Amino acid sequence: MKLIKRLFPNEAAKLGFVVKKNDPLRSKARYSVSEEQWEAIQIKRITPNKRKFVKTIEKFDKNGLTVSTVEKLQSKPIDIPENFELIKVSTSKTTGQQWTQYAAKTVTEEVKDFDFEAIIKSTFIQLNKQLHQYLKAKRILIA
Repeated sequence: MKLIKRLFPNEAAKLGFVVKKNDPLRSKARYSVSEEQWEAIQIKRITPNKRKFVKTIEKFDKNGLTVSTVEKLQSKPIDIPENFELIKVSTSKTTGQQWTQYAAKTVTEEVKDFDFEAIIKSTFIQLNKQLHQYLKAKRILIA
């Protein structure tokens, strides 16, 4: 059975389709694909990195032989961009698993010196103009 799905140009090329122009206001074009092809696309979209089993817990008996292990399916960690910083490290109370959260760095500039006279002068000029316009609108001041 054929399905009508929207595919990125690189996905369409991998499936052997002639790459179509994207529909207006969309980043994908419509293609008629089989269920197997659609499943392959979905798997590719979900798992960008190859995953492998990593041993997380290993229990030993009194002779030092392995009694049990717990393995977890993990992908390779992504590289954190230069403009990101660590904001939080969390730990699960039940499993002891840890994870980190990153966010874009915020650049803050510290102002060390203020020109108070210039600030007061510019504020006073603005207030004076507003007062003049108000009085002129109320016809109190004749100019």
